[in-house]
Amino acid sequence: MLKSRPVRPLAELTLVEHADSIGAAYCARLLGDAGINVIKVEPPQGDPSRHRGPYPDGMPHPEKSGLFHYLNAGKQSVTLDLEQAADVDKLMNVVRSADVLVESNPSSTARKLGLDWGTVQKLNPCTVVTSVTPFGQDGPYRDYAADDLVIACMGGLAYATPGFPDETVGGMEEPPLRPATPVAELASGVAAATATLMALMARGRTGRGRHVDVSQLATMAALMAWDVGTASYLGVAKGRPPELGSGPMPNVYLPCKDGYVAMVAFTD
Repeated sequence: MLKSRPVRPLAELTLVEHADSIGAAYCARLLGDAGINVIKVEPPQGDPSRHRGPYPDGMPHPEKSGLFHYLNAGKQSVTLDLEQAADVDKLMNVVRSADVLVESNPSSTARKLGLDWGTVQKLNPCTVVTSVTPFGQDGPYRDYAADDLVIACMGGLAYATPGFPDETVGGMEEPPLRPATPVAELASGVAAATATLMALMARGRTGRGRHVDVSQLATMAALMAWDVGTASYLGVAKGRPPELGSGPMPNVYLPCKDGYVAMVAFTD
């Protein structure tokens, strides 16, 4: 006897994605994994991730980027040239019927395209608008552009890397290091997807959409538990000299003749 596939929880909903960032695309991908129907709006030249790779055999091809497929699995795609008024009208018609809009535009660009919260709310007061931007919708940096490296540095992760065991043998000599994956973008995508689900739950009670404002910088800073705790309790920024351990002691990595040895006490 064949078993029917379980219905995913968001299968009755539609999401429109107009974004050129990994964070926003990953947010839409996660919601798509939960069942929501995702319509990705691409410019005529294609989404930027199509041109970043990695590619099979190292041969660039816009249909074969590993990054593009990772971020956009299961999505539908439509190409619109938003320099053309007719295509802007098409986008507005799609947005008008959407349950969720995920966008990553600078606030001035969002207003120009009609994808800002105020305009979308007038089109459909039930739509949830999720904005994933480097610095959020307010504050002095709201119109600044930034990539993952900038957010990792400003959010503290690059400065705090290396940690153990490198800091035991001279952390001050190490330059700030770039994470091996776009962690600021991906973390903000997880935060945005979670917040969007909460907004959809609120809509179920009130019948009205919400504006989800995700700052990638704030998301990154929120992950720096050790550094935030040091600043909160001691009023100082955590430095990079050797600092042996945290929690129960001993809890250290020490250099030895042929590598490192970890000394960890699980109880006081």
